[in-house]
Amino acid sequence: MKDQIGKTNRNTILTELKKQPLTFSKIKLKLGLSGKNLTRHLSNLQKEGIVKREIQGKYIVYILNEPKAILQLRKEFLNHLVDVANVYDSALTEESWHLFSEFLNSLKTSIDKPEEKAKLTMVFTRQVEIQKGFKGTIKIPISKPHEKVEFKKSKK
Repeated sequence: MKDQIGKTNRNTILTELKKQPLTFSKIKLKLGLSGKNLTRHLSNLQKEGIVKREIQGKYIVYILNEPKAILQLRKEFLNHLVDVANVYDSALTEESWHLFSEFLNSLKTSIDKPEEKAKLTMVFTRQVEIQKGFKGTIKIPISKPHEKVEFKKSKK
């Protein structure tokens, strides 16, 4: 029950931020939440990368992170992979490097010749912190980015 109320509150915060950026005080006034409760929700939304804070004049406002086009995410992903490859290239076998290169080339092709949907489809991204050594499954609700991520450890 408590978690359902939290989801409802986060959903309401996101709904209000979709309309316009708001200060902490305005969000608190609109939602009627305690300062402690609102701080917790905003902090979680910031950690997940869904909401960000910006200074506008003398105020700090909360802004909904804009969704990105799939094509833009592909470009960012490629850049991250190239950075990782530069660090770990000596750790890869020749066969692993060949498979990795094929993947990079496929990704580059999907960026150079994207389908129309990739240019137009916008998606939210979010950051999820995973504990070192975690083994199991992670359930991330894509259609509702504000909902809690579920971690299910494997039994081994």
